[in-house]
Amino acid sequence: MSEDVAKLIFFVILGAGILAWMITLQRALQLGRPARESLPAAFDDPQPSPSEWQTGTITLRGNREAVSKTVLRSLAQLYFGMFASVFKIQQYEDGRIALKKVGPLICNLPAGLYFTEAEIAFRDAAPGTVEVCYRLGYGRLIGKLRKIALAIILGIGLPVIVIVGAAVWFFVIPSPQPGIRWQVLQTLQIAHAIWPPFMILWFYSIGKRQSKTLIENVIRSAEILQ
Repeated sequence: MSEDVAKLIFFVILGAGILAWMITLQRALQLGRPARESLPAAFDDPQPSPSEWQTGTITLRGNREAVSKTVLRSLAQLYFGMFASVFKIQQYEDGRIALKKVGPLICNLPAGLYFTEAEIAFRDAAPGTVEVCYRLGYGRLIGKLRKIALAIILGIGLPVIVIVGAAVWFFVIPSPQPGIRWQVLQTLQIAHAIWPPFMILWFYSIGKRQSKTLIENVIRSAEILQ
């Protein structure tokens, strides 16, 4: 391999690695900051942290008291009691249900339970129908994942890119032996320090998607179970 070809390969690999590193850094810094979602009307209080809440509204047949009790019972029985050991469940006089995570954030939990707090509110809509509004919070999860991701990106990813890049540039590419220049492919080793943050960020993405599905399934089932 000629020195020019080795340099070309080096710049392509290193450039791709730096680009991926910058993407993970940007996503980690923006974690939990999607576009602002409007707060359902049932929550008359200001949304405490708009970027960390996921909201939705579902309309069911039935009356407010029966629907709220059915949803509360379904939550308590979810996963045969495992849900109750992970979340503290409260019901207020107006039927509003509040959930607060008191167990592990994600360890040994299905992705549908990655949210860290939630509120479900009930209000009468048209005659014989109930509007159920929910909001899911991920504040604690976001904080933990962001810290871990940034620690890997800045504490491991950046040093690995610099060290591996410098070693290949100063010791491999200038080598007078063409065979040694093939070791420029060792620049690919930087991938080992770049991919873990993508996996960490994926936890938040799948958690939001599956948590929303789980809560909506619990709410919709109340129409049948009440």
